[in-house]
Amino acid sequence: MCGIAGFAKQSNAQTPEQLEVIRQITKNLLIESEIRGTHSTGIAIIDECKNPLIFKSLKKSSNFVKSKDWKRKIVPEISLESSVVLGHTRFATHGSKSLRNAHPFNCGSIIGTHNGMIFNHEDISVNKKRVYEVDSEAVFALFDANNNLQECLDEIYGDYALAWTRDNKNTLHLLREDGRPCHYVYWSEARVLFYASTKEILESAIEDACIEEDDGKGTAYIYDELWSLYSEEIHTLDVDKLYTFNTHKFTDKELVYEEKSYVTNSLEANYIMEHNYNNFNYNSFGYSQYYKEDWEKTDCDSCSKKIDYEDIIYNEDKKSYICYDCEYKVNSELDIQEAMKNGIHCGSCDSSEGDTYKANDEYLCEKCYVDDFYPKGDSDDEQTFFHL
Repeated sequence: MCGIAGFAKQSNAQTPEQLEVIRQITKNLLIESEIRGTHSTGIAIIDECKNPLIFKSLKKSSNFVKSKDWKRKIVPEISLESSVVLGHTRFATHGSKSLRNAHPFNCGSIIGTHNGMIFNHEDISVNKKRVYEVDSEAVFALFDANNNLQECLDEIYGDYALAWTRDNKNTLHLLREDGRPCHYVYWSEARVLFYASTKEILESAIEDACIEEDDGKGTAYIYDELWSLYSEEIHTLDVDKLYTFNTHKFTDKELVYEEKSYVTNSLEANYIMEHNYNNFNYNSFGYSQYYKEDWEKTDCDSCSKKIDYEDIIYNEDKKSYICYDCEYKVNSELDIQEAMKNGIHCGSCDSSEGDTYKANDEYLCEKCYVDDFYPKGDSDDEQTFFHL
């Protein structure tokens, strides 16, 4: 389970005050999406007038948006000229926890983010000389190689929600299969569409922005507008439909977009069993053998609620099957307990100020974490900007 979130807006159609609110909602969307993935955070900023910018970090999103890079380099890039922003919080399934495997991915003409799991990604025939470590990258490489979306979807077996752009820098594409959620809401006054994996993430991101006033600079105007946005209906993407949002067609009254139906291949037990996926996909992702055979729901061993196959995690410490929410809570509690034992002092400079990050069984302040622990030039570890 990962989180996808971002926006599409008409360039140069906002007031400076509205732009500040868009930046705040973008930040909130990433923070709220943390519950869906903490292994990495990434954001792509697409501008019609210059090359796209992709930024990835191994920090969880709540720390990512506190970093100096967020304030100095990312926020200024979310400008009046920006047209599309693709954000992502990753929970690693296929592939190691590295910047190389973090979203967004750039594959030729495609920049995209993905939530879900593709079980036949090693069979996707984009480049016979290369096996993609991450299923998401294989999908977007396929999209880049073939403009016929239906032919691409015919090759993909799994469940997914996808957000991407192709060449046309003012257009956002959203598509979901039955196994993954995606929602959107339109702020007509600012001509901007926000999207996220869940309705709750959108609601919280907008609500938090409503109550952050800004020294009286247009605050009342924005405040009222946002409450009207908060009361707007949040829409759910229909299953198996491609939504195409061309920001040049956005108006201050209604959202204009195109939709087209496609046939997708859901994660069917028969397909998996026919292709004998070696138990690798199941054991490494926490699926038990009876899930493969019976495809039934079971209870979370921690909170006892019913969970589907896409929401189950095998907890190595407890030797039990638990839901994503409980896994997130367990990891957070363990991190806090370990930090308290260490006195929450930086293991390098002994500082106790600011945020502390875990690195190789020790805790470092933000400066030492970035400057000392991750050597310059190590692209799999250091936070890296990619100007495309």
